[in-house]
Amino acid sequence: MSHKRMNALLCAALLLFFLPSCKANEKAISNDMAFLTSDQANGRLPGTEGNEAAKNYIAEQFQTAGLDFYGTAENYFFDYKQTTHNPGRQTQVLEVSFSDGTKKEYRAGQDIPCILDTGAQGLSGLLTSDSNDPDLKHKIFLQPTGETNNSPESCLGIIQENNRLNAVAVSGSVPLIQVPSPVFSALQQNGVSVEVKGKLIAEEQTVQNVVGVKKGKTGKQAIVIGAHFDHVGSYGTSVYRGALDNASGTSVLLELARLTAQPDFPALKSDLIFCAFNGEESLMQGSNAFAQSLSGSAYQTINMINVDCVGAPSVGQLIVEEDGNKELTEKVRTFLNQEGIPCELGAAGASDYTSFTAYQIPSVGLATENESQATHVLGDTMEQIDFDLLRRIAETLRGFLPQLDQELVKPQEVQTGKYHIEWEDIPRDVYLEAVEEGRRLVKEYSVGYDETIYYPFKGFYFYTFGNYPLTTPQEVAERYPELSIPDHINGLPFRYYRDNYADGYPLYDADSMDDLPKEPTVVATKKIADTTPDSFSLVYGEDDSAFLLAISNNTIKRTLIGEPEPEFPAWDAHPECTVQKADEADKKYYNLTIPAAEDGFIYDYFVYRITPEEANGALSDAFEPIAMTEAEAETIYQAIREALEPALNSQT
Repeated sequence: MSHKRMNALLCAALLLFFLPSCKANEKAISNDMAFLTSDQANGRLPGTEGNEAAKNYIAEQFQTAGLDFYGTAENYFFDYKQTTHNPGRQTQVLEVSFSDGTKKEYRAGQDIPCILDTGAQGLSGLLTSDSNDPDLKHKIFLQPTGETNNSPESCLGIIQENNRLNAVAVSGSVPLIQVPSPVFSALQQNGVSVEVKGKLIAEEQTVQNVVGVKKGKTGKQAIVIGAHFDHVGSYGTSVYRGALDNASGTSVLLELARLTAQPDFPALKSDLIFCAFNGEESLMQGSNAFAQSLSGSAYQTINMINVDCVGAPSVGQLIVEEDGNKELTEKVRTFLNQEGIPCELGAAGASDYTSFTAYQIPSVGLATENESQATHVLGDTMEQIDFDLLRRIAETLRGFLPQLDQELVKPQEVQTGKYHIEWEDIPRDVYLEAVEEGRRLVKEYSVGYDETIYYPFKGFYFYTFGNYPLTTPQEVAERYPELSIPDHINGLPFRYYRDNYADGYPLYDADSMDDLPKEPTVVATKKIADTTPDSFSLVYGEDDSAFLLAISNNTIKRTLIGEPEPEFPAWDAHPECTVQKADEADKKYYNLTIPAAEDGFIYDYFVYRITPEEANGALSDAFEPIAMTEAEAETIYQAIREALEPALNSQT
């Protein structure tokens, strides 16, 4: 063999030796997860130092992989607004009074999780574990683990034994407080009462996704690879490390960024957008903000692959979420199986890919079957992770990207024909997200009092109303001439009126899909329904004697707009009308019940004493009542009767 040929072979061998391998680095993946599940990351809850540490670590890895910034950004951070609740800043306590006269305080955010249900603020009463307790409506029900189907609606509230941690309130018909097993056991003694003191400290903050881009040839198409890095945080010494949820997906994301940076990775037409989402545990807020930004971008075609809770075969099989884009889902499932990674269609629950689906971006999600059994618990640690499987998933996705790049999946055609859904068709988590989206859109589009905004959201259609307050009786009279709103009640001046609308309603029917909005659309409310609302609130006063009157019943519309059947007697026909304290323990608000016809309809009038700040028009989602005496309530009720009686009597 000639020296020349030998030198050529030697050079080729050296080149192969020093050329980076397309193999994923299991050690690097393990290192990523070790940091994301560390004490420093502290559960990665948005609004905490642990979340900031995780965010900065991911940005450093993106920089090491040579990713560019997204769009015109000057760093790897994509800002959006989110309400946060830092456990370390909470002052709320659950005060427990035992039958022997002793008391114990459990500090929210320290001894127990944050009390996220704002309806539990001020909750107090005796505890009972008997769902058949004849006095249940005046007590707080103790609900053991595994008995969530037994949730009475006629109690003051529920204290639930729950060792899973959530980042958002689990809403229900009554206030709910979740406590760990040791605390729950202490509450199961006879004669125990509790009181929630203080309120949840929530802050609207600017938080960040972490986004990096490997630019393609055209700038006209993009593939988004996403995984959420946030988790549910910690309280006291209990750190919810979130290895499966979702340090696993984030570690795959980081390794995939490194793999695509290797010299032997082919140049693609598509931009590869690597996005570590924040706020997934708070109803996918980070991914929704980013998906919305993409929907108005210069990209002509976008596909999205999401990785959330993978690499734990002891928990369940790897699945491709069945409610993603069908064509893209099948492409991913087929490729994974061909590469030796067993994967089937399944349903693990909503994740960030659904945010992109809402904006008609073909999306798919990778997850683990039965993942909910192993997430949001203290046992979600690195020990249950198969790092070899994470390595293989990263390598397989590396091989899939060039194939997908050759022909991205196009958005599905807009459905035609009649649109019809039932309430049961809408997943609860989608509805809760739609409510938040409705609130956001009302602000973004400055929806007026006489306007309604329709909007598509995650495959369904919703609408909500502008609910800016009417601030003079004259404005109320112009909007609702059938209502007689006095200038003063009990000597206190009128402050404002507002409808007690919810923040999002499903649209159930449309004669044609062509009639439905392709983007948020504002129309005049009177085109939908020119009727008096079923419920409304009046605020009077601007000082310490201010109060809010909430009039809420399902007959007021019939009464005030002149539908005569069934007939409702005038107030004076009911001398037995009573003022009832809603809660004898705290005396925070009072309820006036007025019996009506034999069909059982009643008028419910609730009076809340509120703070001057609330009286000055903050229009918070939930008022925090303060103490009011029964004599005050009766005086105000008498003034209310005198003020509103003529309008009611004229229609009966």
